[in-house]
Amino acid sequence: MEQENGSRADEVPYAQAYDEAFARARTALAAGDAGPLADWFARDGAPPPRVTWDPGPEHLPEGTLRGALAHWKALRGTNAMPDWRDLHAEELGVDMVNLAVVDPADGDFRFALYGSAIARKAQHDYRGETVREMALRTRTPGPLLYHVVYSLALERGVVAATWSAAPVWQPIVAWHRLVLPFASTQGPAPVRFLVAMRPDGERSVSADVSRAAQLRLQ
Repeated sequence: MEQENGSRADEVPYAQAYDEAFARARTALAAGDAGPLADWFARDGAPPPRVTWDPGPEHLPEGTLRGALAHWKALRGTNAMPDWRDLHAEELGVDMVNLAVVDPADGDFRFALYGSAIARKAQHDYRGETVREMALRTRTPGPLLYHVVYSLALERGVVAATWSAAPVWQPIVAWHRLVLPFASTQGPAPVRFLVAMRPDGERSVSADVSRAAQLRLQ
């Protein structure tokens, strides 16, 4: 399967390969099968990502993400999810520099906010860009995971927790993400996501790798 996916991506433009991979991965993950996502990460030699729907604190690293989940649940009360207008970020327990705000955008998802600490590690500020644009810019497997998870979380209106390997040019090993949906007062569908992020492990990145990443991400 990994060789088939890799060769297919080489035969067609990356954008087409990405769109085809998104369709496969979304259908599979909706049925509980993360295999196509694992295959996409394997193309880069990365371990399979992890996705947990409606996570409990035991599914998150100790610290800020557990606190953010508890605050989201308290803010929700008896509703399916909280209203965005009730959110006060300073009460969340996660610094704004480690948060992203993601809005649905015609089948894609646009970053309305991309925290400065995340942007420094990513070597690019994705504010105003979509997840698909991130995928085409970086050509790394992470954006496919985000796209699929945001799409299904939008459909289901539930919290998701993910873990995935970071690109080689980032000074961390992996990312924990907590995807929190917020609803409008007009209906039950989430209108935006607050995504809290926490690095998992650190590593050194050579100057050559860093410079190559900067050129790639321009």
